[in-house]
Amino acid sequence: LGFVLLNDYVLARMHAPLPDLDPLGHTVLGTALSLLIVFRTNSSFARYWEARTLWGSVVNTSRNLARNAASQAPPADEFGRLVIAY
Repeated sequence: LGFVLLNDYVLARMHAPLPDLDPLGHTVLGTALSLLIVFRTNSSFARYWEARTLWGSVVNTSRNLARNAASQAPPADEFGRLVIAY
């Protein structure tokens, strides 16, 4: 918006318009920037998915541990609290 106002109100009245820009620079820069953003997004999603998988494994293992402890020793309330605290 600033360049439009500058061109219309200041430079056009002084008969010195903005020079024409080559669209090739914008095309190359836009393509490079979009590829960079896509690669960063994919890598961050891969890290998120790996962390989600590992956290799910921890939750399942703790559930199995508590279930096995409850089947081996029926009053497993204290052990359950320790698993949750850990």
